[in-house]
Amino acid sequence: MRNISFDNPYWLLLAIPLLAALIIPYIISVSKDNRTKGWIASLVLHIAMIVCIVLSAAGLVHTTVITRTKIYVVADVSYSSNRNLDQIDTYIKQIEKNLPSRSMMGVVCFGKDAQIVTSAGTEVKSVKEATVDKSATNIAGALDYTASLFGEGEIKRIILITDGFSTSSGGSTTAAVERLAAKGIKLDAVYLDNNLREGEKEIQISDVEYTKSTYLNHESTLNMLIESSVENDVVLDLYRKGEGESDYTKIDTTVYKADVGMNIATFNLPTDTSGVFDYRVELSAKNDLSPYNNSYNFTQSVVGKRNVLLITGKQADITAIGELFGDSATIDDYIVRGQNSRVPYTIEDIVKYDEIILSNVDVRNIANIGAFIDSVDLAVSQYGKSLITLGNLEMQNHDDEVFVRLEELLPVSFGNAYKDKKLYTIVLDISRSMNDTSQLIVAKDAALKLLSVLEDEDYVAFVTLAGEAKIEQIPARLGDVRESLVTKIRGAEPCQGTFIGDALNMAYKHMKDLPFEEKQVMLISDGLTFTYEPEDAAQVAQKMRDSGITLSAINVIREDDEGYLKNLATIGGGKYYFIEREEMVSELIFADVATDLTDAEVDDVESKVNIVTYRDDTMEGILNIPYIYGYVNSKQKLDATTVLTVDYQKNSTTTHEVPLYSYREHGNGRVATFTSSISGDWLKGWGSNLKTQLFNNILTTNTPTEHINYPFNIFIDTTGEYSAIEIIPSSINPKATANIKITRPDGSVEEGNMKFDLNRYYFDAKTQDMGRYHIEITYTYLNHSFRSDTYFTKSYSDEYDSFLAYNIVNLHDFMRGVGRIFVDGNINLENNKDEIDTYDLNFRIPLLIAAAAFFVADVVIRKFKWKDIKGLFARKSKEVANK
Repeated sequence: MRNISFDNPYWLLLAIPLLAALIIPYIISVSKDNRTKGWIASLVLHIAMIVCIVLSAAGLVHTTVITRTKIYVVADVSYSSNRNLDQIDTYIKQIEKNLPSRSMMGVVCFGKDAQIVTSAGTEVKSVKEATVDKSATNIAGALDYTASLFGEGEIKRIILITDGFSTSSGGSTTAAVERLAAKGIKLDAVYLDNNLREGEKEIQISDVEYTKSTYLNHESTLNMLIESSVENDVVLDLYRKGEGESDYTKIDTTVYKADVGMNIATFNLPTDTSGVFDYRVELSAKNDLSPYNNSYNFTQSVVGKRNVLLITGKQADITAIGELFGDSATIDDYIVRGQNSRVPYTIEDIVKYDEIILSNVDVRNIANIGAFIDSVDLAVSQYGKSLITLGNLEMQNHDDEVFVRLEELLPVSFGNAYKDKKLYTIVLDISRSMNDTSQLIVAKDAALKLLSVLEDEDYVAFVTLAGEAKIEQIPARLGDVRESLVTKIRGAEPCQGTFIGDALNMAYKHMKDLPFEEKQVMLISDGLTFTYEPEDAAQVAQKMRDSGITLSAINVIREDDEGYLKNLATIGGGKYYFIEREEMVSELIFADVATDLTDAEVDDVESKVNIVTYRDDTMEGILNIPYIYGYVNSKQKLDATTVLTVDYQKNSTTTHEVPLYSYREHGNGRVATFTSSISGDWLKGWGSNLKTQLFNNILTTNTPTEHINYPFNIFIDTTGEYSAIEIIPSSINPKATANIKITRPDGSVEEGNMKFDLNRYYFDAKTQDMGRYHIEITYTYLNHSFRSDTYFTKSYSDEYDSFLAYNIVNLHDFMRGVGRIFVDGNINLENNKDEIDTYDLNFRIPLLIAAAAFFVADVVIRKFKWKDIKGLFARKSKEVANK
């Protein structure tokens, strides 16, 4: 391309008046008949003189570019660009039209590899003629290849046409761009929109979800993520191949109606045989755009027996649970008898088991109990194990830290479980008769011991009775008034008179309308009262019971009057206690009153069982359940699923449904609790078939989702042709080693040591081939060695993911401002002036010489006639011919 410019372009405007001043007089002064050829020639010469003079005055300059520019268009013709090859050709033609001066252009096409389609300076060919491997996109490789095509002494430019997404790990695209800059190669890019367009019909299997390692005869489900751009009927075929088998066998087929967007289709995977099985699921649909993303492969292991850790305090439980599992499990049983009983307690020991069962055992007797609970927590939450508790764990009415930590895992709360608001009113007899033989001292001790049983969240009121009843403490949260209430009880002084009915009536009036789940009055007296009371105590007790208020009575020492207080307790629906001597206070209150308040264990009471969740898998094959005769009282947690409950008669007016069987998810695993006992008389009303069915269901439904018997998590992240494999152990041991063995689809093997970094071991492996990869990791420290077998399969290249979202942001990420990005192919390719060398030719003098020549010619024409001029040139021609 050549360039013409002017030093003083405004002088060009002088041509208009000069031409007007010339042409108009010429035409006016000479008639039409006198406009001879000489006149016309003179007019033309005058016009030429004016043009030369004006161009000279304007400073006409002719610029020629000396520097050569070589441009390569690097076009992405991988499979994802297949639908846009015509668009790429259009972009290339637009680039060709806008080439800078002294340019030569070539075209490089790339997919997984790269090739020259058009050599620089030759006729441009269509990118459709490229024969590259289209199964992947390797932008970095294409840029490095093109960089090698440039020579010295030329301006080097690359125009990259791509969607910006690399599906082949040919190296860092950002690093490749930086290498271009270091070599002085300028890079611009054109964004190629390879997203699916409206109206295009495409459907694919995008992913599968399944259990990599499951158990024999355990239910296993395959979930397939199917993406579709249109509504379509899809046929799905499931194939399986066992170890040693050469061909896949079709095992299931289903027809699925796919909607626009994401769909989930399922298959049940057979687990009736143990071993390692390769699966392939295939999709077929009409008018599908791409055939390369319609199949997906994966591998599943089916292991045989489950490993069970049973910790119990009863030999009968070992027998009963062993009969339930039969040959389906290997059971390691430990009987806990006495303190510091040894059981497995480290995570390395616990992780070997699939299910951990605690049955009728006081866990405080387990040696290293803290470490045991921590390991169980980790095994359940992180490695998906199951914890099942059966019967009585002796957790009721204890606040030991061990029980607190264990209860955090369970789906129920034991012991003082009913945290609903409760109100207890202590009615203390301080009449003078109580001052005989230390009754008042014993009564105060009884009241204080009762306070020690109650929790801070309970509400308490305090009423004294003598000649008149007096409220010493209105209902208040015990935690807020405990100290002051103790002071009031200890400071109560004896007074004249005894009106029990009046005191009970005052307590009733203050309690009956208050919104508490449980309301109870504890009357502490010697039972001596005036014959003529304003209020009949028995009638008040009945009113209390009718209003849901329980009345219990403690008779302090005076045995002769036992009948009166006992009758009040019977009418009031409460319990009657007799303190015969002072030393019985502590024993009686803690043994009986505490049990009455919490009912930790319900024994030898016929209790109705309710099926709360009929559709739960635990109830498979069970329609109804008969009464039971004992259970451990508990309360369901909000995040738990309760399948079975028992009607617990709290008092004469209050019945609760308490959990019999509940479970909750804890991290990746599950914790379940059956509050009755698998052995003994509590289930004496059940037949053997029911017990077998229910407990088999409980054990089966709590089988972990995935079989893991090693103390680390495995993560595999595959990008392009490489996979990052890492393990994160539960605990870091500086002497540990992690070795890896990878068997590729072609049978080749790679082995190595995994590197350690912070809390993980990692290994980078090349996984460019499609097919199954078998990864074996051996983690070793001291005398412990754990091995994992993991499989992952590459079903198809990312290049064939039709629903991959392409975005111009991908280009910006690796370009990082080094060049320009265009979205329509209309690229300005002009070089910067400081990049090129040029030569300027100034036409001012030649134009003035030409103007002078035109003036001389005009004089000649004016002095001679036209025929003389012609004759002159004719003679000259004749002389030349004669010579």
